Amino acid sequence: IMCERKIVFLNGFNVVSTSVKKDFKEVITEVFSDIPEYTVIIVKEKETDSKKISKPMLNLVKKHGVDIECKYLDYNDLVNFAGRKFTESGKLIRKGDLEYLVSVCDPSINGVLREVEVICAYLGDKEEVTRDVIDSLVKKTIEDRVFNLSDAIINKDKKLAYDILYDLELLKNQHPAGKIFSIIC
Repeated sequence: IMCERKIVFLNGFNVVSTSVKKDFKEVITEVFSDIPEYTVIIVKEKETDSKKISKPMLNLVKKHGVDIECKYLDYNDLVNFAGRKFTESGKLIRKGDLEYLVSVCDPSINGVLREVEVICAYLGDKEEVTRDVIDSLVKKTIEDRVFNLSDAIINKDKKLAYDILYDLELLKNQHPAGKIFSIIC
């Protein structure tokens, strides 16, 4: 309340969507055309399909602000990001192990950063990050567990397959059965 600037965050209102009602467009147009200098309005849109975006509303947003699309990092960017974080922490990791790490953890920048921090904290003064360390510390994604289940079934490793199934059953509260079944399919 006592800050110099104010932020208004409009999350999911679909301000620039073609499905926005006329009266809402009028209100938004009025608000955007009279924004005080000390106010910043952040609009987070769900709609990214250019056919469903209202050009006049998008132009209004651009006129009074900046249009930025924040995409998720792709696989190679995540690998490079993780590599930089390990280097900053004074840790050494082979490229293959780095790619493996990114492939088995949550595919987001926060997920990768969390796993890198856990590994660095675990290693302490040790410098080298190995695949064994990654396997023992990294929380694997549900997709990775299902792929391991498929490999166990193909290799006729009954014990491993049942162990993975048991783990998946424990995760049923986090991941609905339908999601796990669709990944298996």
